[in-house]
Amino acid sequence: MSVLSKAVRGSVAGVAATSAMTTYMIALERLGVMRAQPPRMIVDRVAPDLSEPAANAAAGVSHAAYGALAGAAFAQLASGRAHAPALGIVYGLVLWAAGYEGWVPVLGALPPAHRDRPARVGTMLTAHLLYGYVLGRQLGRR
Repeated sequence: MSVLSKAVRGSVAGVAATSAMTTYMIALERLGVMRAQPPRMIVDRVAPDLSEPAANAAAGVSHAAYGALAGAAFAQLASGRAHAPALGIVYGLVLWAAGYEGWVPVLGALPPAHRDRPARVGTMLTAHLLYGYVLGRQLGRR
């Protein structure tokens, strides 16, 4: 399979995994575990003057695009590997750590995970593990 074919396949799997992750996050928000979705908090920090509908759209599109890009990268790493779901879980953990201990606090959108509320840390960690599992599962299919 070509690099481009893998990237496209990974992007599609990344969007599917992001959809599963987003559904999980919305459910936990509705249950009161989370107060706000991190993708929206990031958009509010980066583009504070957007209207409510525009900020919601930007959060959804940017989250899906990030998931697609991460999926394309993972497809290159996991190509031909038999244990793609397990690798996906590890990849989800790496994405969570890079985001919530790295670039998200640098943006000022959230505190680093080690200083954040335990409920959000647990929610976002499990959401990223779910993303990785779904991503790996999708890419592990032939």
